Amino acid sequence: MREVHKKSVDPAVNQLLMTAYKNKIDVAWDRADAMQPQCGFGRLSLCCTDCHEGPCRVNPFGSDDEATICGRDKHDLVAASFLKRVAAGTAALVRLADDFGANVAKEDFLTVTQGDAMAGRANFVERLTKYGRTSVAALAAIRLAKTNSTDAGPQTAEVNFGVLKTGAANVVVYGHVAPETVEALASVAGQNEVNLVAMCGNEGSGSLKLPVLTNYNSQELALLTKAVDLLVVGEQCVLPAVFPLAAKLGVPVVQATGLNRAAHVKEWIATAREHFASRSTDILDIPALKQEFQTNYTCANTVELLKTIVREYKAGTVRGIVYLGGCGNIAVTQDAHLIKLATNLTEQGYVVFTAGCAGTSLAKASLCSPVRIPARLQSVLPTGTPAVLHMGSCHDASNFIEMVQTIADSGIPIKAVIPEIAHDKVLATAVAFAANGVAVYFTDEPLFADQVIPGMLTEAFKDTIGGAILPLNQLEA
Repeated sequence: MREVHKKSVDPAVNQLLMTAYKNKIDVAWDRADAMQPQCGFGRLSLCCTDCHEGPCRVNPFGSDDEATICGRDKHDLVAASFLKRVAAGTAALVRLADDFGANVAKEDFLTVTQGDAMAGRANFVERLTKYGRTSVAALAAIRLAKTNSTDAGPQTAEVNFGVLKTGAANVVVYGHVAPETVEALASVAGQNEVNLVAMCGNEGSGSLKLPVLTNYNSQELALLTKAVDLLVVGEQCVLPAVFPLAAKLGVPVVQATGLNRAAHVKEWIATAREHFASRSTDILDIPALKQEFQTNYTCANTVELLKTIVREYKAGTVRGIVYLGGCGNIAVTQDAHLIKLATNLTEQGYVVFTAGCAGTSLAKASLCSPVRIPARLQSVLPTGTPAVLHMGSCHDASNFIEMVQTIADSGIPIKAVIPEIAHDKVLATAVAFAANGVAVYFTDEPLFADQVIPGMLTEAFKDTIGGAILPLNQLEA
């Protein structure tokens, strides 16, 4: 951990990384360093454990006729790996929609439960097309489940570890927690002067726009502040390492999944207050950094803005619209690439939308605040509107799909850039974008190192208007 400046561009994260180092607590970066060198076959998706005959692997430098026991060549292995990840991500979105109380069609469940474990190139296009349609439906169902709590206009929230309070119990809504549960928590927390914050799944969730702690790779560090009094854990985007760390530090954890979860909210808040009363404020290590940002931009509340953007595109001021998403990648400096991309895109005349952990990265860097507006966009965006429009959690990406459908006939270029994917549901979201005619750019070395799969991706989305999945190095901006 000596070169901590290379881990993140966020000073708050770096402060807590030094805390971890001094206390000999391993976090994600330490575990990644200890694992080097990682398996080259796995990184290239050229290994397989789909049946009990394996595990198998294929030499990436060998001839095309080298095959696994079942007969897969290297192209089949890469195709199968990609399909499994998209299937897992699609299933995660369907499960999330169901957990949020949305109506999920039986056919959507069947799509993600009837996949062929031995799939490869033979049914690649068919399965990917199904996953794309199902992901679109699941995201739309999630949006409809949240409509009552997201129909207000853009709202202001705060981000970074400084949102934790020294003189109050701090409850962290962690992972994707159903809106009704978040709203119940907010109501009881407000009555008991408890500070409610979100992390990795509930950015801009519910009628109350919760303050956001941090993004994907640094989620363990929240506990090292010694200021967290309760973790309310929902579905997905939760690092397994957080649970033993919480146990070690004596931080209570409750699961906000299953039936009647909202009925336990008063009990959860009481647990947080008890923990707060028993801990010392002298040992707190809360970085004094936080930033205001705007969130909750939706298709419904950006109708006039979208008209302006399209008009300014035709006038030559705006070059297009870009969705910038993703989770993070432990192999690169946290936030650095996303901030650079957003800065370059906005300076070149693109209006950028964001959500989820990528949105947290950009919010921390003030890009989701109306204080850093590039000259080219100053005449386009209304006063008080940031250059990067934050939509909420990554499951709120359906708003971007709805925007795309609304202005599809305008001719304005619409792209999605997702450079760092950690969770498969973000990959499924990328496929949903492509299925709606969006050109999606992301880094996936095994996929784009393969000579066959990129062409099959083009085939899968040939019936859409401009839909594609492309390597990041082809992004013109």
